[in-house]
Amino acid sequence: MYSDFQTKTKEKGQINVAIACLDLNIAKKLSLVFKQVGVHPYVCTSLSEFWEDSMKEKPDLSIIDVKMMTQGDILFKDHPLVANQELPVAFYYEQDSAALLYSTFEILNLGAINGDISPIGQVKSILKRFNSFHSWQKKAQRAREAESFVDAKLNKIVSKTEELKEKNFYQALQKSIQGRLEGQKEGEDFFVAVSRVLASVKEIKRFTFLELSPSGQKLVSPKFLYDKYIEVPSLWLGKTCEKGVEFFAQNMASQ
Repeated sequence: MYSDFQTKTKEKGQINVAIACLDLNIAKKLSLVFKQVGVHPYVCTSLSEFWEDSMKEKPDLSIIDVKMMTQGDILFKDHPLVANQELPVAFYYEQDSAALLYSTFEILNLGAINGDISPIGQVKSILKRFNSFHSWQKKAQRAREAESFVDAKLNKIVSKTEELKEKNFYQALQKSIQGRLEGQKEGEDFFVAVSRVLASVKEIKRFTFLELSPSGQKLVSPKFLYDKYIEVPSLWLGKTCEKGVEFFAQNMASQ
């Protein structure tokens, strides 16, 4: 009667089942049923022991005797995995503990096992629900991963689009400035023409000029009065530029 389900369990891999029960005879009875379907559970005989073990390694499925819902100040419902609905759990009860089932009503669970009747079919039903629950979890995880992937792609596209817009904007601005300079260069002194154009561009907050000194050993800012223009200290190059403002001098000026 277990052959079909046993095959399904083995195909999905061995699951990690925890049984939390004060009575070792009950734990043994439940363990035997699980073993018949290829699952070998481990047993915890106190709520504190289960709490500690499950925090180290989360069980795939937990069977909790309702008599273990509390232990001193410890409440099963306060377990972090239970509170976050991350712990697949089913409950075990008998006639003398049936009243304690009320404490499970607010906890997401896969059902309850009545110890006063044969547990075989009940355990099989719990495992079927677990398989469905596990399948839903995997689908939800895949959906979250797919959503995350799509979000990452969209963010990349948006970033590239903004980058392209910015690049196009500055290319257009550069062409505009070049066009204005072409219109100014014929009729005026170079510095005046360039200053007039740069001062009219709202995106430019400040500008300066650097020209090579007659000795070719430093870059200097000419004394010049114009809106937005700043005169900067002379820059000694350390060696003579014999062919105009050479690359090393441009690099020093940029730094």
